[in-house]
Amino acid sequence: MASVGLDAFYDFVEDPARSAEAARRRPPVALALAAYVASAAGLFAAQALSGRAALLGVSWPAFAFSAAWTLGAGALFSAVVHLAAEAAGGRGSALALFSLFGFARLGWALSLPAALMARAFLPDAGWAPGLLFALVSLWVFVLEARTVRLLYGFGRARAAAVVLAPYAAAGLAVLLAFAAMAWSAF
Repeated sequence: MASVGLDAFYDFVEDPARSAEAARRRPPVALALAAYVASAAGLFAAQALSGRAALLGVSWPAFAFSAAWTLGAGALFSAVVHLAAEAAGGRGSALALFSLFGFARLGWALSLPAALMARAFLPDAGWAPGLLFALVSLWVFVLEARTVRLLYGFGRARAAAVVLAPYAAAGLAVLLAFAAMAWSAF
């Protein structure tokens, strides 16, 4: 059973088209859940190491919150991207998208070794953690856009637009909320 799960992950890295086809037939949900938790663990540890601890600091409850947040955000983001992809004319499975987005989010697990290297080689560089998280964010975005492209049959530009749409909508909502608060203050 573990071999089947590892094969699904290796296909995601080495043969993304085969991975998308296998996820359409039978989404590796259990492995995706493990991938979401592993990505949360890597990101949590990297943030703690770089001094960017989150709301509850560095503790087991904070890690549990981070893992639960990652799973919930992954499910919500997958649902919104699925709706955006279908609105853009694609046909695919939301469960397959959730599963493969879990693999894409494993890029965040790589932020821990990168943070360790940044700490070892650039200990006084305050800009290193920000650059590190920006590069990992870009890598995860590329993997998510590739996933949408393969699952829904889009070109690269349309897949990138579909993945960016929820981020743009959230940013617009925050901007409108701040505008409304500013308007009400005057």
